[in-house]
Amino acid sequence: MRMRTISLVAIAAIATLALATRLALLSRMDGLVGYDAYFYAVQTRDLLETGKVTYPDSSLVYLLLHAVARATGDVPLAVRFVAALGGAVLPIPVYFLGLELSRRRLIGLVAAALSAASTVHLYFSFEFLKSAWSLVPFAAGLALLARAERTKSRAPLALAIAAFVVAALTHRAMVALAVVALVPFSASAVPMASSDSA
Repeated sequence: MRMRTISLVAIAAIATLALATRLALLSRMDGLVGYDAYFYAVQTRDLLETGKVTYPDSSLVYLLLHAVARATGDVPLAVRFVAALGGAVLPIPVYFLGLELSRRRLIGLVAAALSAASTVHLYFSFEFLKSAWSLVPFAAGLALLARAERTKSRAPLALAIAAFVVAALTHRAMVALAVVALVPFSASAVPMASSDSA
């Protein structure tokens, strides 16, 4: 129990530090990062003014962008904050994924720290908001899928599928990755089901 508490405090600290670092970097920039970030700003502005986006896009990330923009009244600030938050939240499901795969909390914390410190993901989350945010439920889905495989339980499998659906609704490209993740699991589950019925 003590190690669990320490691990949860550590992952909270990693996520908080990742958020603070990203916000500090973004606050020093004159504009947004990359073409896509300006695209999200235009979409969010139109969503605030007309109630719909100019370019058809049903990503769930616009719900968050709209909420932050409405609360702050500042579209560029909303884009920066949502970009920073997306990068900061990812270490949380990555921690549980590392924990499930290794069964060691330290490995989970290392995985979380690596995802938080990744300069590639840092830039990725600043510009490609949909892609960055879709990784959060996708990583959660992988962790739940690993748990379902380990425990042979249906509950984490159902939650994993729900997480993959959320990831796909955030970015459609996640449909293909979810299929890639589920096919090996399905293949291993078929012999299991056959042995149970026998």
